[in-house]
Amino acid sequence: MPVWFGSTLSVVISSSELAKQVLKENDQQLSNRRRSRAALKFSRNGKDLIWADYGPNYVKVRKVSTLELLSSKKLKALRPIREDEVTAMVESIFRDCTNPDQLINQMLTNTYDLKKKGQNMKLRDYLSTVSFNNITRLVLGTRFMSPEGVLNEQGLEFKDILGNGVKLWALVTLAEYIPWLRWMFPLEEEKYVKHNERRDKLTKTIMAEHTLARQKAGGAAKPHFVDVLLSLQEEYDLNDDTIIGLLWVGHCDSSRSMAVDATRQKKDANFKAFITEKIENQDAIMQERFVEEDIDMKGHDYRLLPFSSGRRICPGTQLGIKFSNVDVGSSFAPFLVGTD
Repeated sequence: MPVWFGSTLSVVISSSELAKQVLKENDQQLSNRRRSRAALKFSRNGKDLIWADYGPNYVKVRKVSTLELLSSKKLKALRPIREDEVTAMVESIFRDCTNPDQLINQMLTNTYDLKKKGQNMKLRDYLSTVSFNNITRLVLGTRFMSPEGVLNEQGLEFKDILGNGVKLWALVTLAEYIPWLRWMFPLEEEKYVKHNERRDKLTKTIMAEHTLARQKAGGAAKPHFVDVLLSLQEEYDLNDDTIIGLLWVGHCDSSRSMAVDATRQKKDANFKAFITEKIENQDAIMQERFVEEDIDMKGHDYRLLPFSSGRRICPGTQLGIKFSNVDVGSSFAPFLVGTD
């Protein structure tokens, strides 16, 4: 279905059959992405993985991501980090569930129900924390947060840069869709310059710390993304801008693996269906629709494309699936969970 956004023609693909035509049969012709003015600034004119045009540079960066960062072997080497963070999350939930101060606060606010064996818990903050710690450790090899949940100086700067980036991305004006109005909506160049300078300064500081640590260790690289990229810089002819771009793509794309053991996940069809839940009657949670039918999430079933498909499929698909299965499953596995 064609839709005009200002003077820009867009096409909405609203069926799995059309999605297959776009992402498989005409994949090469439609593999490039339109870059907004903000995307041009963030990606240094399309030089990163997300916004690069399909060509030699994209193929090279994609190869690095797929083979050197996100292969099954690399993810296996990073598993202890994911296990460590998920275990810490479960322990944190348990502490808060059994914290006397929390129970007293619920009694004082009349939210404690004596008829219930357990208490209500909001998992959003716990899942957000485990995602943050997982990604920063996997990508940058650094845990910015203390066991008490306090961010160090680098962590505060990192989180502020992320927040500022989200704000800049949100500055969408009519001029993005009606180019001849751009004189009325000039891009605030200095904000993007300042943001990129802060991002680069923090990342280069962390890169320098890892380079020094690797030199002291005799050149042995750890499996963190930053170490891997620095050790392969000459082999793949990667400049600092490309490495920084890949590292920051890691913070915006990734995923989660442990605590619910693999055997339980394979046997528990309802759990797997819950993770996959979507499609018809989208307003209702009906994960049972996936119990009898096996739905592929990796880009082969065009009814469900959480990671896209074709040439531009997310290289972190496998990591994303691991994160989703383990974080959600681990939150429930050690506890008796009610639905009231």
